[in-house]
Amino acid sequence: MRTYLLIHVFIITFVFLLTPTIQAIHMEGLITDEEQNNLVKEATVKIYAISNSPDYYSPWKMLEMDSGSGSGAIIEKNRVLTCAHIISDHKYIQVQRYGEVQRFNARVVSVSHEADVAILTVDSEKFFENVVPLKFGKLPKIQREVLVYGYPAGGDSLSITQGILSRIEHQSYAHSSLYLLAGQIDAAVNPGNSGGPV
Repeated sequence: MRTYLLIHVFIITFVFLLTPTIQAIHMEGLITDEEQNNLVKEATVKIYAISNSPDYYSPWKMLEMDSGSGSGAIIEKNRVLTCAHIISDHKYIQVQRYGEVQRFNARVVSVSHEADVAILTVDSEKFFENVVPLKFGKLPKIQREVLVYGYPAGGDSLSITQGILSRIEHQSYAHSSLYLLAGQIDAAVNPGNSGGPV
């Protein structure tokens, strides 16, 4: 079974990723579906953010501190790709690798609120040890089976759900309300899955 590795940006909006090296090895029969799945798991991270948003009705005040979590994917150059809405108005960000207890402090490298995408980094090289980073690839074909990896709210375990990519078209992004390219899938996706690989 061929699967495509993507980044799930927000329930129906995607930035597509494909790991060409893993995919090429898999297609040649050198690694199994399970081994490919394990490589994706290792590149999937949980993101913890503490935010402090302004009170737009009283601009001289800030709202109470709020904590939330989401998912992300390790990409090249020791970066983590995730959703902007996860780290919006952040004061403090931590990331945690699959199967690990230790959390690492992270910082924002770049953010696009319009496309709901953010790039983070971690100063500790230890965080990126023994992981194959995901790479950007081509858009998959409609009706292709996809797997959604992430850390939905309500638990600390990695969740993997299966679905079909039913369409790719311009849709309104929830974070910015701009019409940009988006994919729609029928996999079970919950708050906290945002930013994880698909």
